[in-house]
Amino acid sequence: MVLVVADSNSTQVLIERVQQGDLSARELLYDRCMLPVLFLVRVSLGRKLRSKVESWDIVQETLLRSLRDLDDFRPEHSGAFHRYLAKKVDQVILDHVDYWSAAKRSMDREERLDESVAPTDDRLPPRQTASQSPSDQLILNEDLNHLAEAMDELAETSPDDWDVIVAIKLLGGSLRDVAHSRGTSPDAVKMKQRRAMLKLAKIFRIQEQQRHGAHRHD
Repeated sequence: MVLVVADSNSTQVLIERVQQGDLSARELLYDRCMLPVLFLVRVSLGRKLRSKVESWDIVQETLLRSLRDLDDFRPEHSGAFHRYLAKKVDQVILDHVDYWSAAKRSMDREERLDESVAPTDDRLPPRQTASQSPSDQLILNEDLNHLAEAMDELAETSPDDWDVIVAIKLLGGSLRDVAHSRGTSPDAVKMKQRRAMLKLAKIFRIQEQQRHGAHRHD
């Protein structure tokens, strides 16, 4: 999602069109945001919650709330829309967890999670873009889950590296913004990001090898 491109299909232009009531732009923005939001959801849930909460439910509700409340959004700085989406993801996850926790206390049965999430009248089924077949969607879903698992391990072993990747890659922060928040230079953040990505890639490769080894033993 690049906010600085000035063509008619840039994210910023789509946002402005949605704010003006353009329904076709709303559909385009929904599709464009789906994958970034899905990855944000996977990473934000973490291992424990991913086993209890359906990621697509969070994605759909996040997108619906994001589009519904878009009139209040103002792109004040680089990465503002990424942060807007991330905040919505956090809100939706919190609502689901709160609802589930309350239901769990009353029923004392963890397996009733799916029934405990209150349905919304405007919930939509997972959208599939024209370029994605059902098999493509399944593969993408699995790949994102594997990447989220690698991010989980990075968060456990190198939380500062995890924070840099999230700040830049997921929240869209510029090197200058992240450097300012950390009291360092953009060059130092750039090097930190590079090292963090290398660590993440190494973790991902090791986990892939472990999965393939497990498949061979099955």
